[in-house]
Amino acid sequence: SISTDKPVGLKINHLIKRQVGLYALSNAFAAAPGGFDDSLAEKLGLAAGGTLVQTAAETEYKFVVFVPETESARVQMAAAEAGAGIIGRYSHCSFQTSGTGQYLPHNGANPARGKVGSLAKAKEIRLEMRVPERDIKGLVAAVLEAHPYEEVAYDIYPLRNPGVLYGRGRIGELPLKVSIETILSQVNDALELGEEFRARCYHQNGMPIQSLAVASGNGEGENLLWEAHRLKAGAFVTGGVSVSDLIIADGLGTVIIDVGFSASVSPGLQRLVTQLRNTFEQDGIKVSYCP
Repeated sequence: SISTDKPVGLKINHLIKRQVGLYALSNAFAAAPGGFDDSLAEKLGLAAGGTLVQTAAETEYKFVVFVPETESARVQMAAAEAGAGIIGRYSHCSFQTSGTGQYLPHNGANPARGKVGSLAKAKEIRLEMRVPERDIKGLVAAVLEAHPYEEVAYDIYPLRNPGVLYGRGRIGELPLKVSIETILSQVNDALELGEEFRARCYHQNGMPIQSLAVASGNGEGENLLWEAHRLKAGAFVTGGVSVSDLIIADGLGTVIIDVGFSASVSPGLQRLVTQLRNTFEQDGIKVSYCP
């Protein structure tokens, strides 16, 4: 129900009357590649090498398609451009096996090779590529468009290989050990925090910092500070300090740096605005950013 005697209900009612749709980005966007956490780490110049808390792992699939030898390169390129064949830092990864395909076209068929009513054989390639779940529909569409056959034989197998790992928070090593004062200065400069909104630092311990962890938002209930400490981060940049963080902070070697919620999500929002503009402005839809 929507109750106008409560703040959230009042806001929803206000938006409904003005025909405004509201989409609130959840922690899923913080964990996603290119989301809030990634964007904050990149804005601070941190080459993140891992997450603080794993939240999910994307299922990977093996995509197999049978294609004539003469057309295999074109189909393989179409599949790669649709997101298949990425393994770590390598793209266009595939395995190809030569063989003989056989088929019998029936009435109504329009075979690219062979004749209706005659058994046909063709030299074909079995093309195999890994693909994440999110790209399967686009991959199938791209392959069907590039493939010369009227009916394309392809298979999709679920894999038990670990796919892309999603998680909250990012952690990485700094090129040199630096003081907390240097970290604070770099954070304030990178996020363009004015004098009134300077980052706050809790319980300085005077130790040089080699490893830095970051997380957008306040991370309430996610134990991000504890995980940053467990992974030996010297400092933890966050968008808000929770009560539990304050309770355990004094006993940890990890220094908390609070930049405020808005500053922690701003890099991710700016990146999202750019993506939306690239997608929709060609259709005449205006995308505005109101920080």
